[in-house]
Amino acid sequence: MKILSWKLFKYFNVADSIAALSSCKLCRRIAFVVFIAILFIEGAILIPSVVNFERDLLKRLELEGFQTVQSIFRLSASGAQPAEILSAAKKQMEKSKLQGGVLFNKEGKLLGEFGEQIELERNITTNPNMRMKEVKSGQRYEIVWAPKNMGHPYFIIARLDSSWIRSELIAFVGRIIGLVFLIAFFVTSVTSIIVGSMVLKPVLALRKNLIGAGRDPTNPDRY
Repeated sequence: MKILSWKLFKYFNVADSIAALSSCKLCRRIAFVVFIAILFIEGAILIPSVVNFERDLLKRLELEGFQTVQSIFRLSASGAQPAEILSAAKKQMEKSKLQGGVLFNKEGKLLGEFGEQIELERNITTNPNMRMKEVKSGQRYEIVWAPKNMGHPYFIIARLDSSWIRSELIAFVGRIIGLVFLIAFFVTSVTSIIVGSMVLKPVLALRKNLIGAGRDPTNPDRY
């Protein structure tokens, strides 16, 4: 492997290639165009990647919220009264992303609430929407779970903390941008070295020989 690397280095003569590129305006333009093209392509890929990553984070938030709500009923004794369920919910708030909630019976009657205040639906039994909705930009999401989803005779609206999602997205975008610049720099560098070794160096050598032959017209064979 070392011998192969040395042969490649010697063949391309990286130092000479870089020196040749520094004196070639056209090559610098080619390298710049290649660099920008890679950034453009990777940037087009980045947008759907961020959207998909955010969707995955929201699914994770929904799953964690569901597990938290299920644990509330597990902490409560079988046949527990609503007051006991609400008390268990308050305890779960301290170690989860649950920030508040409202409890209804299966007929839609309000039984109680805990944590942050939630705007109540007019009739939760006619609109048991399972999809999460954003209620505070980048901070809170709410979701409704019906008795058929919970396995318990209750409706519950849960408010979940989503403030951490923004920092996860920023970190994700930062990692992707860093990777894109690294790939773009590597590909541009390799392209420039190859162009310098296989195209520019022979052209410069030819130019040098032609100039030498012009200065010494009596001995053109030397050049």
